[in-house]
Amino acid sequence: MRRLEQRFYGIQKSLECSPSDALASLKRSLQTEYNRVLHQEELLWYQNSRDKWVKYRDKNTKFFHTLMTVSKKKNCVHGFYLPNGE
Repeated sequence: MRRLEQRFYGIQKSLECSPSDALASLKRSLQTEYNRVLHQEELLWYQNSRDKWVKYRDKNTKFFHTLMTVSKKKNCVHGFYLPNGE
């Protein structure tokens, strides 16, 4: 990912100095590749968090107790309000 970022910024600087169609095309392809890598990284983090959840959810740890407490508070209905604020 860092290599892609470095290449992308290098091409961007080159385009600022001397615009060309080939560099613009390369920039677009690098941007597409970078978005793909970001998506893969996001999926990896999501899978890691789900793995921890499955592995430790039944244990009475402080982390998961806090997680469930926050979730319960977030899912609670605190009241019904009319559009005029009542």
